[in-house]
Amino acid sequence: MNRIACLLLSMVVAGCASSMSNETPADRDTRGGHPDEHSSGLTAGTREPVVISVDAGDREVGGYRIELVYDNTVVRVVSVEPDPEFPAPQYRRDQFTTGVLRLVGYVVDPTGPRGLVAIARVSFESLGGGPSSRLTVRLIELVDPEGRPIKGRAEASKDRVP
Repeated sequence: MNRIACLLLSMVVAGCASSMSNETPADRDTRGGHPDEHSSGLTAGTREPVVISVDAGDREVGGYRIELVYDNTVVRVVSVEPDPEFPAPQYRRDQFTTGVLRLVGYVVDPTGPRGLVAIARVSFESLGGGPSSRLTVRLIELVDPEGRPIKGRAEASKDRVP
């Protein structure tokens, strides 16, 4: 089985099914959340977008699996938007309030972008104006367009949210 097919299969097994919606971030902003989310009873605070990137050095990026870890008693994810450098990540909306959000992405072209690649913009919202949360980005898997493992790293533009 081709390595990209294996990566795709591992995404499904990991529960990273695509989450599609016709609503825009502006629609969610006017309602104060997503219809799948339940109110925490706390007053929503500020929202801060964070750019999530993977760095493959001089290698091309074909696919990735990462986890974003945050304190779900302090913040929640309110949106995940694609970055123009890489196709939209797949994720599950039910992980927006769990403290761990898994992002998975891949390219179907025979070539991918090289080096430091922005893969998503994730917005967090504070729950009641308390302290900020530490944001940890864990690189689970990084592969080239042929599905071969790459040594690299994943990072966020901020280490605390919001």
